[in-house]
Amino acid sequence: MVDATRRRIQALSSLPQVPRLVRAAATELQLGTHGRLSACSLNQPVGPRRHLAVTAVPLIDVVSAAHRRGVTVNDVLVTAVAGALTTAVHERGESVDSFVISIPISVRRDASSTELGNQVGVVPVQVPAGGRASDRLAAVAASTEAACRSPERGESAPLLAFGFRLLARVGVFAFFVNHQRLVTTFVTNLRGPSTLMTLGGARVTEIVPVSSITGNITVAFAALSYVGTLTVTVIADPDHCPDLLRIATALHDELDHLAITRRGNDANHPQRWDPVKGQTVAPLQSQRGDG
Repeated sequence: MVDATRRRIQALSSLPQVPRLVRAAATELQLGTHGRLSACSLNQPVGPRRHLAVTAVPLIDVVSAAHRRGVTVNDVLVTAVAGALTTAVHERGESVDSFVISIPISVRRDASSTELGNQVGVVPVQVPAGGRASDRLAAVAASTEAACRSPERGESAPLLAFGFRLLARVGVFAFFVNHQRLVTTFVTNLRGPSTLMTLGGARVTEIVPVSSITGNITVAFAALSYVGTLTVTVIADPDHCPDLLRIATALHDELDHLAITRRGNDANHPQRWDPVKGQTVAPLQSQRGDG
C-alpha cells in the first residue's frame, strides 16, 4: 500500500508534461489531417464469423524490390494491400479516392525481464486508391519514413489506451469502433526467424500469422517472414467480405508486380511459396473460423 501510494504521488510530477504528450500523440495519429473516410463496403460492423486466406512470396523478391526503390519491405506490403483493396472496391462497383491503413509501430527500444508486454503506437498511412503502383509506393514510403524519424514516435500508445478505456467506461466504445471513419484496415508485419525451426524434432516448414478484426474493419492483413518466405494472411468477416479469395489473389498479384517476379499466378487463387521445396505449390484454400 505504501509503495502504491508513493507511485501515485510520484506520478503527479508528470502532470505538467500531459499537454505536450497529448500534442505529440495527436501528431503521430495525424488527427485532423485525413478527415473522415468516404463510406464504402470495406467499413461496416462485423459479425462473429471469420474466414482467412493465405498467400506467400519469396522474401528475397520483396527485399530486392524495396532496396531498388530505397524503401522498406513494409512499404511494399502496404502498397500491395492498397492495390488489392482498390481492385476489391472497383469490382464491387464502388469508388474511393484513398485508403487509410493503420500500421503498428513499436515503442520498445529494448526488452528486459522487467519491461514486458506490448508497447506499440499506431501510424495511419493515407494511400491513393488510383494511379500507378510506383506513385502509391512513394506516398507510403514518405509517410512511414516521416513517422519513424519523428520525435513523437510511439507517443500515441498512452493516448489510445486512455481514450479506449474512457470510451469503454462511458459505454460507447462498441458504438465508436462500429462507426469509426478514421481507418480502412489494419496491416501488421513482423520479422520472423530466418532459419528453419523445429518442434519436438519435426521441422516447422511454414508459419501462418493470424490477426484479428473488430469494429467495422471487415478485412485486415498480417504478414510474417520465415526462412526466406513472406507469408501474408488476409482475415475477413465472410458475411461482409465474400470476395476474400479475390482480395488475396489481388494482393499476390500486386506483390508480384512490385517485385517484378513472374511465377505464373493462378487465375483464381493465390500461389504459395514452399520454403523447403523452394517452389510454388498448390494454393491454400480459405479456412473457416466460425464462432
